[in-house]
Amino acid sequence: MKRSALLAIALLTGMAAALGQDKISGWGVKGGVNMPMDGFSFDQASDNIGSIFSSESNANGWHAGLWGRGYLTDRLYLGSNLLYLHSTTDLTAKTGTETTTQNFNHSGVQMDAVAGYRFFRFLRVQGGVNGLAYVNNTWKDSFDTFNAGYTFGAGVDLWKISVDVGYYGSFKEHQGTWQGVPLSYNRSDLLVSLAFKF
Repeated sequence: MKRSALLAIALLTGMAAALGQDKISGWGVKGGVNMPMDGFSFDQASDNIGSIFSSESNANGWHAGLWGRGYLTDRLYLGSNLLYLHSTTDLTAKTGTETTTQNFNHSGVQMDAVAGYRFFRFLRVQGGVNGLAYVNNTWKDSFDTFNAGYTFGAGVDLWKISVDVGYYGSFKEHQGTWQGVPLSYNRSDLLVSLAFKF
């Protein structure tokens, strides 16, 4: 799965670069806010989950990086983003009279490849695949370091400024343990970005 996702990203990115020679194609910088739509889930069959798990708190994060877009026709395009993402989740455990809070930093480098369609010269819709490599040690201690997934969204282009809204999900859940309790994480993030074209 990992190799297939990386191959798809590499092929689409190369095609976008090769075809992006017209005036409406281009590249630039972007950044914005990550809004988690889902969080951790626990194995309900675990006998001690009720006495250990207390609460979960998800915080909005941020992202920044580069984007590129190459048009095959006046309306159809291929695009790619290379982003650094950061967000946090706090899990709280209660064992007897003691309360412990664990902070999970979702820090990683993401690359995606999308195909899209442009309407009315300023409105876009798109969808594709993405790969996210986590770089935070706390996260890597419990979960896999690579996540392959899908994305879809829409954007608005006004002169050299673009606003994009994209949903990012996982192809599969990540399995791990926390405080001895089996848990899983299924990525579900909404990214809102402001981009500038050079």
